[in-house]
Amino acid sequence: MRKHHRLKKIIKHGLILTLTILFVLSSSFAYATQAQTVQAANSTTKTNAATKKALLAKWQKILNQTDSAVQIAVYDKSSNQTYTLTNNKQGTFTTASTVKVAILAGLLHMHEQNGTTLSSNEKALAEKMIKNSDNDAATTLFNEIGGFDGLNAVFEALGMTDTSSSNGWGLTVTTATDQLKLLNNVFYSSSYISSTSRNYIKTLMGDVSRDQNWGISAGSTTYQLKNGWRTDSDSRWIVDSIGHVGANNKGYTIAVYTYGNTTLASGETLIEQLAKATAETLGSN
Repeated sequence: MRKHHRLKKIIKHGLILTLTILFVLSSSFAYATQAQTVQAANSTTKTNAATKKALLAKWQKILNQTDSAVQIAVYDKSSNQTYTLTNNKQGTFTTASTVKVAILAGLLHMHEQNGTTLSSNEKALAEKMIKNSDNDAATTLFNEIGGFDGLNAVFEALGMTDTSSSNGWGLTVTTATDQLKLLNNVFYSSSYISSTSRNYIKTLMGDVSRDQNWGISAGSTTYQLKNGWRTDSDSRWIVDSIGHVGANNKGYTIAVYTYGNTTLASGETLIEQLAKATAETLGSN
């Protein structure tokens, strides 16, 4: 009887010791895992900070050499970081033909809500509008989505709070950061338009006419874009470029808006300098 009691005592102590060891080991593992997580997060934070510093320095060097007003915004999908810079206190810029992407998004959304698809005529107009920047096609589709009310409804739905249209679709005012909201809905994910509609827009933006593939494409081999250009009241040039750089769902969305350029060519060069600096820093493919 005494031996049986002693055996039970030994087993009990052994069990307690085993549980204690297991607790210590699990606590140590949890601590090590937590430490590794913190270390990884700190490393990512440092990398993002270094990337931001390098990118903004390159952009600022370019802006220091121009008298044009400039605003640039980039969203890097892999790091989930947004980078912005401007030399303009006014804040908003004229979209010119870059607004045609929003017109097409609104058209596709309208059809999805109605349970219909684009007609053959609408497809032809959409292709002309995006691939060739045809203004008559844009005006027809702009009217079809409801004119200013319809276009402003697109901006509201996408949270583009600094974008509005009231005096001609080409004179829509916006910010580069707002345009990222539109672009991210097209190139990454969206509750506004379906994946089929998103892919349709991507395809058209990836096949613009050769004489219009300048801009954010500079320094990259894989890209989708839409450019805009027009003269302002002082006969100086508004030149803009928006789109996506990189393959599939990777890469980054980018919007560059400028005005006060002496010529169209000088505005294109300015945007391409910024695009190349971005591609060099973030990688373009």
